[in-house]
Amino acid sequence: MLKDHRGFAVYEAIFSLTCIVFLCTAIIPVLSQSVIKVDESKRKAASWVVLTEQLQSIKNTGHYLERIERDGTIYTTSWIENERICVMYENRSSAVSETCVQ
Repeated sequence: MLKDHRGFAVYEAIFSLTCIVFLCTAIIPVLSQSVIKVDESKRKAASWVVLTEQLQSIKNTGHYLERIERDGTIYTTSWIENERICVMYENRSSAVSETCVQ
């Protein structure tokens, strides 16, 4: 650019906008995948909390709740006496995930 002209030339502005668009198209999918993984991790951690609570309930009272709702997710507990206890929940992709203790 010449010293006596002020501002940007059109091709400089187009180049800058192209770089910004390119960076956005590279960053946004990575960020959305990160948000999905964090959400799935929270659900998995919550399933362990539900499992621990159900084990304590069985230990203290001999009873447990079959369905528990936390933060919009429904956790279903299944208990096979003296064998194992599992907590099932639906993740974001509508697949059922399971957390078990034997």
